[in-house]
Amino acid sequence: MGGLTSEILNTLAAHPEQVRELGKSFRQPPVDFEKKYGLIGISQYYRLPEGLSSAALDSYSVLLHKNFPEEQGLMKMNEAWDELKELNLILKKINYDAGNISMMYNLLMGVASAFNIRDIQHFISDPRAAGSKMRASAEFGSLVQIFNYASRPAEFGFGWVASPKTIAYIREQAESKKIPPASGILKFQIPRR
Repeated sequence: MGGLTSEILNTLAAHPEQVRELGKSFRQPPVDFEKKYGLIGISQYYRLPEGLSSAALDSYSVLLHKNFPEEQGLMKMNEAWDELKELNLILKKINYDAGNISMMYNLLMGVASAFNIRDIQHFISDPRAAGSKMRASAEFGSLVQIFNYASRPAEFGFGWVASPKTIAYIREQAESKKIPPASGILKFQIPRR
């Protein structure tokens, strides 16, 4: 095991109760979505350091964000991000501010949650605006219908803000697979600008 894996596993071992609770809520919404609807190419898997799971990266990110002094948490997040970029060169395409702890947290959470790089970039560019625009738009209403959040809110989780390109890709696949409109999936719309 490398240095980052040891660092993460040691941090997690020091907070067993929190890690147990975090593990209960760990989700990869795009992966769950693909499985439920038989779609592909919406999520993106990333190579992680040997011996590290996505759930562990997720828990580590939350612990750094909530339990560590900001400067220390930010330093550790940047170290983790640097290693992830070396393992996944595609991550180098993402534009971000290494001095912004919320952005670094969202980058690590995006990788752990198997979000594609378009969705990660879309969200970190302006998380409040991206989430607010999506929730206020017609496609979010369809997303709620598709995921059936009202009756099973924990099935996929709300932590996924799909980019307009991802939404278009979902719609394209749904149409090509002839998924019936009653499923709600064809109601995704790209916001008109």
